[in-house]
Amino acid sequence: MSEIKRELEQATDTLLKNKSRIFDTIVILTTLTLALIGIAVTDYSPLNSYRYWTAMAIILSIVGIYLGVSRARRLQLSLGKAFVVQGLHWSATLLTIAAMYLTLKTGRMNFETTGLILLYILGLSTFLDGCRVNWKFSLIGVLIFLTGIIATYIETYLWLLIGVVIAVIIVLYLRLKFTKHKDSEEEL
Repeated sequence: MSEIKRELEQATDTLLKNKSRIFDTIVILTTLTLALIGIAVTDYSPLNSYRYWTAMAIILSIVGIYLGVSRARRLQLSLGKAFVVQGLHWSATLLTIAAMYLTLKTGRMNFETTGLILLYILGLSTFLDGCRVNWKFSLIGVLIFLTGIIATYIETYLWLLIGVVIAVIIVLYLRLKFTKHKDSEEEL
């Protein structure tokens, strides 16, 4: 009887872990989609892109904190410590963005430059957080950083980057589907 109970607990744990991973992947893909929209906003209206990327900073903060706490829960680490580390990381990012706005208000930078620097700050911050919580989140950071470089120098290749990102989304989706299929086969 206890063996059946243990197997049932293991199956429940596996199911919960798979659901958590699927949800994490959905959150990351949604964030990646928002980053793609940001690429289009930056390309279409560099003057207004800084507003979009500021909103994205808040979204990335929420996603980063969620992924950090989710990882801590999954690995049975201290949730309080994970929340504090994530909170400090993203508070520093948001404080840096606020400092950029102060510089913008004084007239030392224009809107386009501010938008590009925000891309670099968000790219770095997202990449570093991804190194800590989820490698897929690091890819979003790299994408945001590359968006800034491309928007600076090679505006004509922006749509090529979007194509590459769509390919990455497809690969992540297929990997998720394959992993899900493989896990269900192992249960049999």
